[in-house]
Amino acid sequence: MKRLIPLVSLLMALVVTQQSVAQSDYMQVRTERKSPIRWGLIAGVNMADFELKGTKFELENKLGWQVGMMASIPLGSIMTLDPQLIYIHQTLDLSNPNFKETGELTCSSIDLPLGLGFKVAGPLRLFFGPVFTLMNESDGSFGKEDLDYSGLRTTFSYMLGAEVRLFDHLRVDVRYNGQFKNKDNVMLPDNAGGVGEVRTQCFFLNVGYYF
Repeated sequence: MKRLIPLVSLLMALVVTQQSVAQSDYMQVRTERKSPIRWGLIAGVNMADFELKGTKFELENKLGWQVGMMASIPLGSIMTLDPQLIYIHQTLDLSNPNFKETGELTCSSIDLPLGLGFKVAGPLRLFFGPVFTLMNESDGSFGKEDLDYSGLRTTFSYMLGAEVRLFDHLRVDVRYNGQFKNKDNVMLPDNAGGVGEVRTQCFFLNVGYYF
C-alpha cells in the first residue's frame, strides 16, 4: 500500500497539470477567436441624375462624394447582411432656356442602406436591398433668389450592386440607387410654379476597409 501512494500521487499531479494546460489552451483560443460581425469605413464618389417634372428647369449633375460606416453580418456560408450609415453630398447646376440666370443647388442626405449580399465566385459578390433616407436637405440659389428646398430625394428607395472583397479587409463596390416613385411637393423658383416633382437615380463607386 505504501508503494502505491507515490504512484497515485504522481498520477494525480499529471491529471491536474493536464487539466491546467487544457484550460489555458481553451482560454487562449477563446480570447483569439474573432467576432463574426465585421465593421469598417467606406467612402467614394457618386453621379446623380435628377429629373424635374412639370417644368422647363433642368438640373445638371456634378460629381458628388460620400463617406460613412459599414458592417457585415454573416447569415450563412454565402449570405451576409451589410448595413451602412452614409453621408452623401451632391451639387447640381440649375438652368432654364427661357432665362439668362443660372443657379446651383447643394443636396445632402444621410442614408441607411440595408444590403443583402451573396457570394457568387471567388471575391465577387452581388447585393441588393432597401435604402432609407434619414435626413434630406437641399438649398441653393437661382439668380438673386435663394432656394430652400424640402429635399430632392425620397425617404425610401432601393439599390442594386456588385462588390469584390480582397485580402479579407478591402471592399470595392459599384451600385445603382433608384426610386420607386417621384418626390413630390419639391419647392422650385417662384417663376417655375413654386412646387414640382423630382425623380432621382444615382450611381456610386465605393472603397471600404473592414477592421
